[in-house]
Amino acid sequence: MRWNKNFWVMLTGDVFLLVAAYVLSYLLRFEFSLSTIDLAILKKSIIPIVVCKLIFFYLFKLYRGMWRYTSILDLINIIKATLVSSLTIIAVILILFRFQGFPRSIFIIDAVLTLIFISGFRLIVRLCLSCR
Repeated sequence: MRWNKNFWVMLTGDVFLLVAAYVLSYLLRFEFSLSTIDLAILKKSIIPIVVCKLIFFYLFKLYRGMWRYTSILDLINIIKATLVSSLTIIAVILILFRFQGFPRSIFIIDAVLTLIFISGFRLIVRLCLSCR
């Protein structure tokens, strides 16, 4: 597979949006007032969580094709990738840490924000490319 400029633009946008979704999920959960413990957990977990989501996005073929033709099938793949990646993250945290220090609601909020941000990004890209 040959990765062109569009791939790197989408990947960079996704990384930014996944980080934003995870950080915002913490901020919303704790009403924009994070303790030092919660901030430490956030910092420690953000990279593995973003990498996990990106792997599932790749496996669900979210980085292939022309983004000006984003369709309902792409939205379904975004939903599947978000759901499977979030469930995998939850399972790993449950097995490794038994949710010690991890609020469960973070992962629900993060999944919803991820779905909104990533699908919204794809829609905006499609609209901008189709206006040319």
